[in-house]
This record gives sequence, structure tokens and C-alpha cells, in this order.
Amino acid sequence: MPELTTLTQAVALIFIGFATAIAALLWMSTRPGRKSTAVAADDPGPDIAFLFDGQDLVDATEAGRRLLGLTEPDGTDMMRLTKFLAPRFPGLHDGTMACTETDLIEFAATDGRALLRMQSGEGRLRLTLHDTPGATPALAPDRHSLAALTDELRMHRTLTHGTPFPVWRQAEDGRILWANAEYHRLAERLGATDPDLAAPPAIFDVDAPPADAPAPVQRARLELPREAEPRWFEFQINPLGGDLLVAAVPIDRVVRAESSLHDFVQTLTQTFAHLNVGLAVFNRNRELAIFNPALTDLLELQPEFLITRPSLFQLFDRLREQRLLPEPKDYKSWRRQMSALEAAASDGVHSETWSLFDGRTYRITGRPHPEGAVAFLFEDISAEISLERRFRAELQMGQAVIDGLDEAIAVFTPSGEQAMCNRAFGALWQARPGADISQMNFIEVSRRWQEECMPTPVWGDARDFAATLGERANWTAEVRLRDGRRLACRFDALPGGYTLAGFAETGLAALPLVPRVAESATA
Repeated sequence: MPELTTLTQAVALIFIGFATAIAALLWMSTRPGRKSTAVAADDPGPDIAFLFDGQDLVDATEAGRRLLGLTEPDGTDMMRLTKFLAPRFPGLHDGTMACTETDLIEFAATDGRALLRMQSGEGRLRLTLHDTPGATPALAPDRHSLAALTDELRMHRTLTHGTPFPVWRQAEDGRILWANAEYHRLAERLGATDPDLAAPPAIFDVDAPPADAPAPVQRARLELPREAEPRWFEFQINPLGGDLLVAAVPIDRVVRAESSLHDFVQTLTQTFAHLNVGLAVFNRNRELAIFNPALTDLLELQPEFLITRPSLFQLFDRLREQRLLPEPKDYKSWRRQMSALEAAASDGVHSETWSLFDGRTYRITGRPHPEGAVAFLFEDISAEISLERRFRAELQMGQAVIDGLDEAIAVFTPSGEQAMCNRAFGALWQARPGADISQMNFIEVSRRWQEECMPTPVWGDARDFAATLGERANWTAEVRLRDGRRLACRFDALPGGYTLAGFAETGLAALPLVPRVAESATA
């Protein structure tokens, strides 16, 4: 999430500026009224001193009061001061809690330039700030610089506390050194706050990133009282000295989207589980995203291999190893063939048939999907191909049988289209040049009969017979060609409304005629 990283870096810069402003103000506040060229050698006492009675400030030097005025306004005087000084003097808060009568405790600043002395006596606690021996004298600030730094501190503090997600500074041992307002609100809702603590306790478990490696993305789930759904956060970690600056960016929508996507994939998987067709959906990176059980059965692939999300070509390579692909003689040709298949499926619906070495036949259909994905359907059509081949063989055998008959035969559909005819039919009723007798319908071919024969009412009766729907009776007739030959005609009603027309030469001997009118009357 680049936008989250950018946002966290911005927060880090704000916090670093915030810390820099505090450090500058603290550094300057320790030397009020000093000259810029020298430091008085006979300083009678510390510039900054505080006297506390419990949690309340009883007295302080002028510089001390200015320093306390820079702290956040929430909490007791002692809490505000220790919270403000704790990042520079580690262990200060614990020291104030453990200090007893007559104790004298010293804390060294992280930069080694100052000492904080804590002394208890007569029920009160005295805190003083001293320069360490040999510390470089500092220049005294002018009032304009101090005002500018104070304004910058106020701005950074407003920004960090106005951030709508928790940000905090964490020590190596996990202690919270500073936290913004949102962190405090979450801690209060969890009941993890303690009024005696300068900073709230840790409510997230954060693993420190490796020293010389980018911080890994960490997620945390937070259960809040009176909220049905948990909150999800993603940690963005930045080193800050020896501490960690952590921003817990909310990712509730991302988690819900991932959960919805997972549920959707599960639903699709369950839906496709009952299909007999193998399904393989590859994402835009051509990694296997969805597959159904039929794929493992058809392609003889182990589920352990498929759940590793192999790429499209890894799947094809595995099929090639198992001899489940039609393979050219050389691997390069096969690779080009598979690339062409993938490209065709990406551009539009593409289908091809694979004939395997064991006699099986697979139909492979590829079609594009949204977001650059592509889906492949693997279907075993061996039975369909076998039936088609058997049907085609039967048709060829039937055609061969009727072609061997001397009688000219043609069969017409209920709509009058010619379904089939034999060789004798084409030879008898030769069409004009450019016309194919086998492509003519009943009306067209009956006109051809009428042209080649002497006038007779048979052809009109034949057209009526072919156009009749319902029960029909077979009938015969005799006609004479214009060259003098006689033909015995028969018109038979076949199942499904089909009509058979047969013609046989009779020479001079005429067949007994079946009167059309008489048969119609009988019917």
C-alpha cells in the first residue's frame, strides 16, 4: 500500500520535527539569561528546579515554569513533566514512583549533556537539571527564536494528536514513551489506562524489524468492547534513534474485502465442484487461482500440485510430462503452440481439440475474464467423438447401399428439402449445367421431372402428397419420358414426415397402376 507508507512517512517527519522542537526548547530553556560568549563559573544553583508535593507542583524556578508550560496540558503536574522528559531521561517515571525518603537518584540524558537529580525529603520530591561536566556551553535563545520554536511545537502537537489513527513511540523493551490522542482513546476503551502512568501501556504487540532489512508488514486485530466486529490495523514502523515510531493504520475495509473475496472464491469452488468439465482460472500473472475437482480427474493431476498455484506453462509442462497433450516432434514447436493457445484465449473465446495417444479426445476452451484473467475448460468428448464417428460411418454405409441400387431414390424432409439421393437418381434426372440435382427441394425437382416427362397429373399429386401433414398412404404411378422410356414411380410416406420418391425403368411392360384417387378415397 504505497499510500499508507507515504502517510506513515509524513507522520514520522511530523513526529521527528515535534521531537526536535521539544529538544530545542528543552535545550534552550536550561540557559535563560546567559550570555552568548560565556557561562558564569560560580553558578549558585541549577537553572531548572522543581519541588513536588505528591503529584502537585509546589515551587519551581522561572526556567522550570517555562519548561512545564511547554508540556501537554492533560494530567497532573508530575505526570506532565515526567512524560515530557522521559524520552530524554529513560527510567524517569519509574524512578519517581520508587523514590523514598532521603533517596538521591541521578538520570543521565541520552545525549550525555545533562543530569537530572531526584531527591526526596520531608515528604516532598525535588527535581533539578544540571549540565554534565565538560558540556559545551550553549547559546542563549532570543525571544523570536523561542516564539518560533514554541509555535512549531504547538503545530506538530496538534497534527499528531489530530491524526485519526494511533501513533506512538516505543522503546526497545516495549514501553510506550509517547502516544497520540487516538492511542489514548483506544487504551481507555480497553480499560488499559492508569492515571499514575505518564504514558499508556502497550495495547499492540509490535516486533522490532531486523537491523539491516526493511520492516515487514505486521497486522494486528483489536477487540473493542461493545463493537461487534474487530478492528484491524497494519503497522508501519520507522526507527527513531534507538526507539521505534509506529503508526497503526486501519485496514478494516481491506480485511473485509479480502474476506469477501475469499468467501466468493469458496462459493465458486463449491459451485464448480459438481461440474464434469475441468475448470482452471488463471489470474493476470497467469497463476492458477481457481480449479475444481473435475480438473484433477481429467488431467490426472494431484491436488497438492494445484494448490501451489502453478503458472499456466508449469501446468502445461506437467501435462506434457504425463503425455496428456498432443506433442509435436520438437519442444520449441510445442511451446509456440501453447503460447498461441494462451494468446488466443486472452483475446477471445478459443476452442481446440486434443487427440491423446490413448484414444481419448479432449476439447479445450479458453476465454478471457475481467482484470486480465483467463479461464480454460477441459472436457472429455471421447464418447461424443466416438458416437459422431459411428454415426458418420453408418451414414456412409447407408449411402453406399442406396448408391448400389438400380432404382433412382431421393428422400425429402417435411419442409421439402432434399435429405439424400443415390447415384442413379442423379444420373436419371441430370440437371442443367451449373445446377446440382442433389441440392434441389421437392418443388424444384418435381419441375425437373415435369420437364423431362410427357404431360401427366402425377407431379401435381406428388407435390400435394409431399406437402400433406399427418397420415398418408403410399402410392405408385407410371410416367413416360420424352425419349419414350417408361418409369415406374412410387411415393412412400416415411416416419417423421419424410417422403421417398423412387423411379425405375420398366421398358415396354407397364406396372399395374395404383389409382391415386381410389387410394385417397380409401384413406
